[in-house]
Amino acid sequence: MSGILEIACDESGHTGPDLLHKGQRYFAYASVAIGDAEAYDIIQTARSAHPVQMPELKARALLGSERGRKLVATLLAAIEGRYIVSIYDKLLALCGWFFEYIYEPVYQDDPRLLYEKDFHRFVAMYTWLWMTDHQSQARTAIEQFQRYMRSRNPADAPFLFDNPRPPLTDEGTEHPFESILRFAYGYRDIIIADNARMGRELPDGGRWTLDLSTAALWSHLNHWGATGTLLSVRCDASSRSRPASGISPVTRTTPVSGARGGIIPVSGSAGGC
Repeated sequence: MSGILEIACDESGHTGPDLLHKGQRYFAYASVAIGDAEAYDIIQTARSAHPVQMPELKARALLGSERGRKLVATLLAAIEGRYIVSIYDKLLALCGWFFEYIYEPVYQDDPRLLYEKDFHRFVAMYTWLWMTDHQSQARTAIEQFQRYMRSRNPADAPFLFDNPRPPLTDEGTEHPFESILRFAYGYRDIIIADNARMGRELPDGGRWTLDLSTAALWSHLNHWGATGTLLSVRCDASSRSRPASGISPVTRTTPVSGARGGIIPVSGSAGGC
């Protein structure tokens, strides 16, 4: 493939680093490989076939009527194979961050064995399962973890860092998440010191560490970068991925490790990606 592949991105359900927002359980991120001129033609064709009275197409309104649903289906059929959508359960994502910011600081010099054995998935799974046990103190643990990651003040998470666990029982009946808590308490000094660096080293001071926009954008860049061509990427003007990633709102070239596309020209409007 030659030339530059134009990519447009957008998101829905964004609540920033608050992944426990009661009104927004899911976060969606989408990207499409279509230029403006072609996108305009596709939309006009779909509108002609399925007329709707709305200046800007909104999924919530379109999905409420049969004509609107047909218009959506026409659009999706026209861009088949040229778009991707990522959907995140925010609670599950927050559980996944447990491994990233509790275990990885301890094994950061060589975490390959843990990833090869899917230990990161094990930790996320049992953290999430523990959340479904209404008799556990899971809600306390996860809420404190989120507060700690936003402030990086260990005093915000005493359940993790100031909560010695009782000795293991001979029966071995301890819930796996209890072992995670034991690990967090035992290595608290290393964990706290490593995570504190984010406030000094990240462009946003680490305030958006838990935000899913940057992680989603990175996944999409790697997907489209695998085509082996240069990418011109444009994000929604309200995107929160810029402050966390350090991407400038003006056009620039940015090397993306792991994406075979190499240097990726990234463009955005003021306040955009």
